[in-house]
Amino acid sequence: MNASTIAGVTYELLSEARKHWPGARNHARRWEPGRRSLYDLCAGTSHDDLDATISKLWLIGRSHSAALERTHVGRQGDVYFDAASRLREARLDETLSTLAALPVTYDQPHRDAIALCVANVTNVLMQVTEQEKISLASKYLHYHQRSIPIYDSISDGAFRKLAQRVARGRDVYAGHLERFEDLFVALRAANEFEPVSARTIDDFVLWWWQPD
Repeated sequence: MNASTIAGVTYELLSEARKHWPGARNHARRWEPGRRSLYDLCAGTSHDDLDATISKLWLIGRSHSAALERTHVGRQGDVYFDAASRLREARLDETLSTLAALPVTYDQPHRDAIALCVANVTNVLMQVTEQEKISLASKYLHYHQRSIPIYDSISDGAFRKLAQRVARGRDVYAGHLERFEDLFVALRAANEFEPVSARTIDDFVLWWWQPD
């Protein structure tokens, strides 16, 4: 899908959004009670509470096809307790507070702060599972800070088709964020789609990616 442009805006993106945005919003409503529970759980607990962190890792991972225990590496001990302990040691709540203070623009400083946060959690999960669980890290963090875009095979594939930016020479999630910025800016500039956020863009690409 090659995108032509009008005044710097991705025409194909807008065309696809006009066709699929309402359907995506309607479909997403059925998941809102469960998502609201996860947002509330993450907002109401700190990473000092290991039991709450274990529950968050479990619920988010299992409900988003990114379970923490999905690993080919044999290990002893409690993978959830280990991850929760390491997230507490990483002082994640301080990093999230710093990120929350930034304007939600997805300019370079904002993207860098998001990418660093995702990289830190990915590194923690790597220590526990010996796998680079970027998808779980982004999904876990999204429920703590809604401006953080989710990364998985669907969003990655959709962004590569819909975004103008090639994003070469960057790490996986940083490139994903650059493409996300293209979609975010174009959709907001069009002034046709409300609300435009990390959550609604993820809903849109999930719906758009489904086969007819």
